Amino acid sequence: MNRLGLMALLFFMMAGLGEHDALGAELPKRWIGVYSYPDASRVPVGFELRVTSATENRFAGTTREAATFGKQPCDELRANIVGQFSARGISFKKTYDGSCDVSHSVQYEGKLDAGLRTMTGKWSIGSASGQFVAGEAKDTP
Repeated sequence: MNRLGLMALLFFMMAGLGEHDALGAELPKRWIGVYSYPDASRVPVGFELRVTSATENRFAGTTREAATFGKQPCDELRANIVGQFSARGISFKKTYDGSCDVSHSVQYEGKLDAGLRTMTGKWSIGSASGQFVAGEAKDTP
């Protein structure tokens, strides 16, 4: 298992993958994942993605992740997302909200499994890119 796969498995175990908790057109409302950089010296970054609205095949939401870049000291980076999905794929744009003085956008393109519970793919900013993986997470009370 590669480094990204191992990190994703660890995040999914910590998050407790849950029963299918659909919002809108069957897209889960909470995901836990990790993105990685092509440079192996950079540590993969865990994130939480929440879908706040979904209609037909479009969705919007937010993300949270540790502040591994940006103006320090800062604990957490937050972003807004908008995207679309189908039975085969998912695409969304993540735009950081200015926390830690970070406000650029990142494009995500990936595949969804048949149950819409796991996504894998590639993120990109211009010519820079890396991999990501996320899975449906069980909400805790």
